[in-house]
Amino acid sequence: MNIFRIIFQKLYKLPFKLYWFICQLLNTKSLHSIYKIKLTPNFSDQTFRFCLKGTYGYQFSNFLNNQKLPFIFLDIGANQGLFSLIAARNPLCRKAWAFEPVKNTYGMLIKNISLNKQFNKVQGIRCAISRSNLDQVIGITPNHSGGSSLMDDHHASITETIHCISGVDLNDIIEVIDDEQVLIKIDTEGYEPIVIAQLKLTHFWHRITHIYIEIDANRHADQDVIKFLICEGFCEVFRTSSASDHFDILMRRLTPPSHS
Repeated sequence: MNIFRIIFQKLYKLPFKLYWFICQLLNTKSLHSIYKIKLTPNFSDQTFRFCLKGTYGYQFSNFLNNQKLPFIFLDIGANQGLFSLIAARNPLCRKAWAFEPVKNTYGMLIKNISLNKQFNKVQGIRCAISRSNLDQVIGITPNHSGGSSLMDDHHASITETIHCISGVDLNDIIEVIDDEQVLIKIDTEGYEPIVIAQLKLTHFWHRITHIYIEIDANRHADQDVIKFLICEGFCEVFRTSSASDHFDILMRRLTPPSHS
């Protein structure tokens, strides 16, 4: 069964690959990704190609598409805005905040918000979440915007000074109303434990119902992150890979959100 599914997926993507090739030749101003989101061409960037071809799979995009209750979405490490725009497409999404600190990547994010006519729902914020409201140096991976990292072990040849805010600062940005769910996506190349620690300082921590997070055992103690979330009342919904050292995982809060 699995082999037939793989063959179907490859055949399904062939028309899209031809479409993208033609768009490159014609130097088109926008492309439709396999997630049905418009993207500004950025073919030299690996993360752009991932967004275009559906490399991230469909588990999390389907989760966002199928939300049946009102929600807001925090996209921490938004890159070019794929998941913020998928979330905004759901009529039950009131607001998405897309945090992207790197100048050029943030520029692509804003272009994509405009392409998809989602400025009423998606707010791009050019900063990272860290321990304090101070500037930090981020390492940038050439031709792979998704590889940018604040980790000290990221010995990058290209760096940029970015603005950071703490969890306390988030309290002045994020508004949660009524009985909205708060959904979080964190993809910060090893900085995830620090981001979670800052989220716990926010007034809306107990309103967070789901956290989708990248786990990389080569960058941080992955089991510590998962154990912390379990202790906070979360359980695993799914993970995107059978690999033990690198995967994305969706965690759901078992206890009802508190209206604090």
